[in-house]
Amino acid sequence: MTNSELMDALSGYCYEQPVAGMLHLDGRVESFTNDEFKELLDTRLEEYVALSDPEHRRIAQTYITSEVLVNTQFVAANMAVFGPPLWFETLAFRDHGPTMPWQPLDVRERYSTIEEARAGHDRIVAELRAQLEEAGQ
Repeated sequence: MTNSELMDALSGYCYEQPVAGMLHLDGRVESFTNDEFKELLDTRLEEYVALSDPEHRRIAQTYITSEVLVNTQFVAANMAVFGPPLWFETLAFRDHGPTMPWQPLDVRERYSTIEEARAGHDRIVAELRAQLEEAGQ
């Protein structure tokens, strides 16, 4: 396969992959290719905006201490290049005070389903709690 053929194959694959999603109140993700997303913005913009509210997109948020926060949310954009779409992400943050509030820690995981996201959030919280206990914090 030539480079040109490979690029054509990849662009076709990526073009057909979902690029955006909408998390419904029942936890179902509706996904859209580029063309479908453009149509969504033309025909269902109010619904998309309502379901894009940060409070609705937050799946779980846990303060392990007053300085360490784990947040899991629906990101609305497919974070996968290949494979199943990744719609959810867990990040951990540490508050270093007024000059450096809420800086990300080296913790990031992405998930395809809301169930995976909830389970991943709980696992990361448990792991960080154990690390903090071990460090005597």
